[in-house]
Amino acid sequence: MTKTTVIVSVYDKIPELELVIHALLYQTDKNFSVIIAEDGNSENMKAFCSMIKKFPIEISHVTQTDQGFRKNSILNKAIGNVSSGQIIFIDGDCVPHSRFIEAHRSMFQPDTVLCGRRVALGKRESLNITIESIINKEYERTGLRQFIDSLSSNPDSSKHVEEGLFIESKILKYRKRGSIRLLGCNFSLSRELLIKVNGFDENYTSPGIGEDTDLEFRLRLAGANFESVRNKAIVYHLWHTKTKENPENLSYFQSIMQRSEYKCKNGLVKLN
Repeated sequence: MTKTTVIVSVYDKIPELELVIHALLYQTDKNFSVIIAEDGNSENMKAFCSMIKKFPIEISHVTQTDQGFRKNSILNKAIGNVSSGQIIFIDGDCVPHSRFIEAHRSMFQPDTVLCGRRVALGKRESLNITIESIINKEYERTGLRQFIDSLSSNPDSSKHVEEGLFIESKILKYRKRGSIRLLGCNFSLSRELLIKVNGFDENYTSPGIGEDTDLEFRLRLAGANFESVRNKAIVYHLWHTKTKENPENLSYFQSIMQRSEYKCKNGLVKLN
């Protein structure tokens, strides 16, 4: 069986992370370990991670000093703690469906990036995801309520609720609906593919582009295949205020596209 590691990126959202960890406890496929990648080094997170080590899944915790947004740096550090196999990436505010791991593991191929999507829960619907709703899987049966919420004109209502529809078919393909895109909070690939492109580019020091668009671009240059796990590997993104993207990210990414180099220089290994 393929060794699978789930890397959960987080800053300081312990209540949300607690929901994510409980959802991982109740997966149909339990053949995985977890690395909590904390972009910071808080005592509260340290205490939480110490507490959850009693849970019946292998959980480790990697940190770095809090020097502003350095998500790519902590992701690279977490990758450095993985020796082989498949790596699944999710964010610490994205609660996985109970068959999330099963979907990623069952479709794994060493040369392929598996790309999922997310349900963007509204402010009200996010409050309905509790530990109890995870244990009894009620949160997976609230599509109608989420759909009704999505019809609201309230900007804090749910969006992309169609992504929460679990479809059993193994032959479902999304190529005709547009190219498959990598979303940083829900994708998986082999450690070897990440090594090939030298991991995440740490020159991105603000949200957006660096943890998904850039990585996708370089993986495609390196010859990786891309497959969709939409409506199979489902995550429910808990509501929070939107973070603004830094225009410097786009400017830097445009320079990367012009150079067409798939291996970043400030990644897993620091290259001259």
